[in-house]
Amino acid sequence: MKRKITLVFFVQLIVIGLTAQKFEMSVSAGANLTLVPDYSNWVLVANDGLVVPGLIQPGNSATPLLHAETTAETTARFGFITDLEIRMKLCSNCRLSLAIGMANLNYKYDNYVDVEGTPNVRLSELDKDFGVTNLLYLNLRPLNFSIDLIKNKFTLQGGATFNFFLKGKSNSTVILYADPFSGGADGEIEKVYFSSTGSANSVLYGAHLLVRFKIIEALDLYVSGQYYFNSIYNSEKSNSPELKAAKPTTIQLGVSYTFWRF
Repeated sequence: MKRKITLVFFVQLIVIGLTAQKFEMSVSAGANLTLVPDYSNWVLVANDGLVVPGLIQPGNSATPLLHAETTAETTARFGFITDLEIRMKLCSNCRLSLAIGMANLNYKYDNYVDVEGTPNVRLSELDKDFGVTNLLYLNLRPLNFSIDLIKNKFTLQGGATFNFFLKGKSNSTVILYADPFSGGADGEIEKVYFSSTGSANSVLYGAHLLVRFKIIEALDLYVSGQYYFNSIYNSEKSNSPELKAAKPTTIQLGVSYTFWRF
């Protein structure tokens, strides 16, 4: 009889374990703001145009390049973030989670060029879109821990975050064309400014912190932030150690919908 009772007990435990809602799956979407600290960089100036028309690169300068050491002054811009998250219940009010999604980092920078041989100028005055940077990443947040507080109305989550670079663009070149009314040929390039930002790092790694507020049973409002421990730019590949200071911080505001519990 004892064996039968023991067997029934274990069967009940298995049934409870299988039927209990230990997992949740949710989708989230929101806006983010990317903050990048000012960092030092170089601006190379092809002061007398290019040798080969249409070949826009520093090595094509008609005369020796002018080198201006300057500061990239950054401005935060809005982007977006979206992800899919799976949460596993560890106890009545704590969970372990895995999330994967897309993160769009947007910001703008400007350079003031002060070098002998060419007039002093702020590059955004020559091109209003100079420095606009738009980067897209695959975002992965593995093994984040969360705890529910205040009768499950409030959730605090933290852990590691990784951004894997997918694609991006940055307007780092300003081209000035000769004025036909001053004797220049139509379409002739008079001067080019090259801002040395370098290529994007393939992986960003940092810390993630999120606060979630329950609106209704399956819908939450969240505020989150990430601080990354390495630079957006690959300073070693571009041989520019000064770019190491460009470590981004992102802030998000969005909603999360839990669509599956199992």
